[in-house]
Amino acid sequence: MNARYMAVSLLPLLFSITLVNAQQKYKGKLVSKLGQEQSGEITINLDGSNNELIEITYSEQTKTKGKRKSQQTTSMSMKLNVALIKHITINDTTYYFRDIKYDYNDKYYMNVCVRLLEGTVNCGLFQQGRSTGTSNLSVKLPNSELSKLAAIDFDYYKATLGWHIFAFSKCKTLRSKMEEKQPGYYWDDNATPEQRLAMWKSWIQEYNSCSLQGG
Repeated sequence: MNARYMAVSLLPLLFSITLVNAQQKYKGKLVSKLGQEQSGEITINLDGSNNELIEITYSEQTKTKGKRKSQQTTSMSMKLNVALIKHITINDTTYYFRDIKYDYNDKYYMNVCVRLLEGTVNCGLFQQGRSTGTSNLSVKLPNSELSKLAAIDFDYYKATLGWHIFAFSKCKTLRSKMEEKQPGYYWDDNATPEQRLAMWKSWIQEYNSCSLQGG
């Protein structure tokens, strides 16, 4: 295969990679951390990291002064750092910006759009972008920063070696069950992704219920 043929054949692949990682426009609503809401066309990458400012373009009605008063529609836009955005809503789905740890030494996918599947933003299961099934899942552990998630396929979380006891330790009853290795509160290397996912959901539900009850 000559160099020219290789270059031509790689073009579709390179284009598809660029498309997945590029920002696109969607109609939706943006809510800032100050409580401000704005509907319009949002330029965002739903399926990857957002390392650029998030732009929203919207229409605004303005009144003209003088004897003949009239209204004009003006197109406006603003760009925000993701740190200033609480969440966005597109097609009735709410997305949050989170950093997802996927390896050791604090390796994170930064500013990823995720949606909440189970629990709360303080202790919950999230899924990246528009992915479905058991792919691209991450969890907000109770003892971590709000903006930090952990990919459940990260090797560190594939085995229950005590990290889960520490992560959920504020709930004494849940911690005791984990320490005693009761069924459903630990898994071994033979556990399937579906079994681990079911336990994740169960722990999250139990922790949030425990927290609400104060213990």
